[in-house]
Amino acid sequence: MLVREVLTYHIDMVWEKAVRSGVAKSTLNKTMYVMSNMFKHARVRRLIRSNPMEELELEMPKREPKEVDPLDREEHKAFMEEAEKSVHYNAFVLMLNTGIRYGELAGLRWSDIDFDAGTLFVNRSVYYNQETKTFHTNPPKTKKGKRTIPLNPLAYETLLRVKRTPLKCIKMTEFTKVGTIFLKEDGLPTLDAVYNRSLAAIKKRMHFEKQLTCHVLRHTFATRAIESGIAPKTVQEWLGHSDVSFTMNRYVHTTEEQSMMEMKKFMLVS
Repeated sequence: MLVREVLTYHIDMVWEKAVRSGVAKSTLNKTMYVMSNMFKHARVRRLIRSNPMEELELEMPKREPKEVDPLDREEHKAFMEEAEKSVHYNAFVLMLNTGIRYGELAGLRWSDIDFDAGTLFVNRSVYYNQETKTFHTNPPKTKKGKRTIPLNPLAYETLLRVKRTPLKCIKMTEFTKVGTIFLKEDGLPTLDAVYNRSLAAIKKRMHFEKQLTCHVLRHTFATRAIESGIAPKTVQEWLGHSDVSFTMNRYVHTTEEQSMMEMKKFMLVS
């Protein structure tokens, strides 16, 4: 269709079709952003007399969060071997061994790392504004979001390796000035979409069927922690949740292997 022929009715039809087909919220957000800008610029350039988007209130669908399937132990091991080939290996190792979110990783600074104590302090989160094409730094949303996470040997060695690796030519930005750890050559954090594309490439090479994203790495961390016998309350604090029941219900998954091991502990009383 020519842009001048598009009516509110047509936009509504496209939107409803996308919602019914189960398109992800992130895709719906991008769709809304693209359409809004397209008609806005068409109006400014007098290609259309009125903006059909201004007459329409598009509602986001309310959906139950998708169940996240973490990596089991064999998949975890296979992932680590394949991830070594990725330029984002160090970031993936840290997410998988501390449970920090993408935004927390993007905001991590060297001042947050205590090599003597062997700890990592989560003090902020970085997010990318798609509309302004800029990164912003915010404090954690809740008091529990600010937390100290002990570094296991792999996480510790990874951070030490990153610190000892000579930096490439990085532009001076607000992020380089404060010592942000994971930056690209332009002095800015890596987008979460880039990390997820890299994980998708790993998934393809491994012939994985299940989803593999930054969030899956966080779920995998929580599940491995519980499998290792770590108290749920401790896992809750490491993940930065306000409620331990949320941690157990949403982030901890029982694998088939663990289920079999637990059953062996059970003894019938005859």
